[in-house]
Amino acid sequence: MRLMVVGAHPADAVDCTGGTIAQHAGMGDEINIVTVTDGLDSHSKGTCTMEDKRDEVYESLSKLISLSVSLRLLFMGLKDEPFMARRSNVIYLVELIRQYRPDILITHHPNEYAHWDHAEVGKMVCRALKGAIKRPGDDKWWVNNVYFFATQFRPETARIGYTPQPPNVLIDISESVGKKVKAMCCFKSQGHDDEEAMWRRMNSMEKEMGRADGLEYAEGFISYYPAKEKVLPMSSINAGFYSKAKYEHIWDLGVTGMGTTGRQTFGRLKEEERDD
Repeated sequence: MRLMVVGAHPADAVDCTGGTIAQHAGMGDEINIVTVTDGLDSHSKGTCTMEDKRDEVYESLSKLISLSVSLRLLFMGLKDEPFMARRSNVIYLVELIRQYRPDILITHHPNEYAHWDHAEVGKMVCRALKGAIKRPGDDKWWVNNVYFFATQFRPETARIGYTPQPPNVLIDISESVGKKVKAMCCFKSQGHDDEEAMWRRMNSMEKEMGRADGLEYAEGFISYYPAKEKVLPMSSINAGFYSKAKYEHIWDLGVTGMGTTGRQTFGRLKEEERDD
């Protein structure tokens, strides 16, 4: 499987989908990371060069992905703060999509506000996706699976008049969140050099993203296209407020605090449930 992640700034791909990248790489999938801007004007603390930013991306991804994985890093090197897409930028992305033919593409939501550059990149990618199908050539490519980072689902999005969209896909990153913390701490030019502070950030964002659905840590995504199946898809993880695991946990907690009569009643109820 070929995965392409398009981020506005150097840290965006790791910040928004680092755990997911690590898990796809662990399955042997091809990883393509496209960084649109140099991030120098919006995400730099102190003196920093474009080469410094690139080195941070390389170091960060080395914390997520083993050397045996097929990894390609592509830097467009455009200016940020503000980033304004030109026609030539869209056509360049069309060429990348056609050349590397991703099965899955992940990028910013075009109606996101976490940073204005994010929305601009999201719009540019959506135009490139259409261009990869419509523009002349024998190498047309349709990306069937497109996801937006769930950073669109924030109060700031509503403040500028857009409707926040909740994620409809959650990826359980509980096994890779430690790698993500170390990877994010490579972006020292953005002040991310304190692992304890980064864990606090994970606990307020990635942990909260998964909490309501029974996941310890999660990255959220919003599908651009609806899932297309011949039968209804089934989640591979049984977790959440109404999951079997939580239901049994609630019963177990109830039994712990019961007296003899309560335990007998509980046992009868469980027997009746099995009979049903």
